[in-house]
Amino acid sequence: MRIVINDQKRNELVSWLTVNGECPDWVSGYDCTQFVYLLHFSLSEEYLHNAIALNNSNTICIANQGFGIKVGMRQNPGLESVIRAEHNEGASIGGVGVTCQCLEAITVICCQNNEDLEGVKKYLKSTIKNAIIKYPGAQLIDDNDRNDWFPYTCESPNVIKELFF
Repeated sequence: MRIVINDQKRNELVSWLTVNGECPDWVSGYDCTQFVYLLHFSLSEEYLHNAIALNNSNTICIANQGFGIKVGMRQNPGLESVIRAEHNEGASIGGVGVTCQCLEAITVICCQNNEDLEGVKKYLKSTIKNAIIKYPGAQLIDDNDRNDWFPYTCESPNVIKELFF
């Protein structure tokens, strides 16, 4: 399943995560106990600084005018906890999380068991890294196999669209 964050969804995220509103139905209503997720981020030119996470060693810098994809896996709790944790502990500028403003899409892949969970995550990490490396004009900012984050710069955002599953 892929959720594209349009203006309405972005407003709902802001209300939920920064104003203590209700969690949107498209997040809380997702029913899958084991899943691999991709969070697609875009840090546009309106930001003057790079976004970097200070609290989470698994989250690394997203360059200004750059992009990032985070690959993760989760067993209960669900998607709601993924988004909340990313907002609270993920990339930020001056201590303010960028999830509400920079999250472009969420891709969720349900898995049947722990082996599937590990296998799908490993496959996606490899596929994403290779796709970014091979994309003309794209450059990984941190080429580290241990990370679940793939921040990169690219002249065209189309590489993100090619990485939806």
